[in-house]
Amino acid sequence: MSTQYKEQTDIKNRQKIHEYCAELPPYIEAYMRSIAQRTSTTTQLGYVTDIRGFFIWMKDSNPLYKNTAVKDISTGDLGNLSAQDFEDYLISLDTHHKGCEEHITSNETKRRRLASVKGLFKYLYKMGDIEKNVTELVATPKLISKHKNNLDLDEAASMVGNMSDMTHKTKRQAVYAERDLLRDKTIILLFLMTGIRVSELVGINISDVNIEKTRIRVFRKEGRDEYVYFGDDLTNILQDYLTYRASLAAQEPHTDALFISDRGTRISTQTARRIVSRASEGISLDKKVTPHSLRRTYGTNLYRKTNDIYAVAECLGHKDITTTKEHYVNAGDDTKRRYRNAISYFE
Repeated sequence: MSTQYKEQTDIKNRQKIHEYCAELPPYIEAYMRSIAQRTSTTTQLGYVTDIRGFFIWMKDSNPLYKNTAVKDISTGDLGNLSAQDFEDYLISLDTHHKGCEEHITSNETKRRRLASVKGLFKYLYKMGDIEKNVTELVATPKLISKHKNNLDLDEAASMVGNMSDMTHKTKRQAVYAERDLLRDKTIILLFLMTGIRVSELVGINISDVNIEKTRIRVFRKEGRDEYVYFGDDLTNILQDYLTYRASLAAQEPHTDALFISDRGTRISTQTARRIVSRASEGISLDKKVTPHSLRRTYGTNLYRKTNDIYAVAECLGHKDITTTKEHYVNAGDDTKRRYRNAISYFE
């Protein structure tokens, strides 16, 4: 991954963090400084976004703070909150709006937002700014087990195979689709065959790809460089794409990004998501397909092939196999299926 790309991402994140901190009380900025050395700027931005949302809710929902600016909410005000206040906050998160539509908020999102607020209160209690940490009394919403929207092998193969046959609403869309077909197919296969994150994919540079050693250097979200390795099936299409990409270098010599847009700039994570969504439209699926779906597809299928959850965690770049087990592989079902005939009483 380009150091320049990472620096640009960090700069954008820090600008947004600074913008949000300016709206919030001074102790929020002190808290953000306290976690800066052990978290990425993306994680920090997530925390301050959730904390900002909590403060806005606190002002809007409590008549005591109706005429108080968010920035003026004191640690004393926070210390006066009860566990019931946090239960009310979680209830307020039950639904959210996207445009004119109302959507149900998942327990996973509630857990994340509560964890962000709990982190702040833990810090304030440690620093002596509040007398007690009432958030310790607040139960974390249960993580509901559900079928993840990963693909089976046939669905994944159909998704890739049908990309060339997709219909388009306009002639202009058809022209762009034909021009970008090799790029888009390479992107889909990279997700399916290496399990990389969307942020890792868009950060790849041409110089990060080593065909001879069958590996790509990516920058993990934890802030470390790491190699992911690709199989023989991906080698040829990557080589073809690199040849095509080299032909574009004369037109766009100022970027080393592996995947570029029609404007010659590095594609964004939003563009990568649109590519995946568009590719999934070519097959009939009753689920939403995202880059993360393809990452889970890789993890699930790799586990089924290897039966080695530690290897899967390593390939996905996880430090803790709990994450791998809970979110990326259906290890429980596979284990139960494997041993369904282990015991017999009728030999």
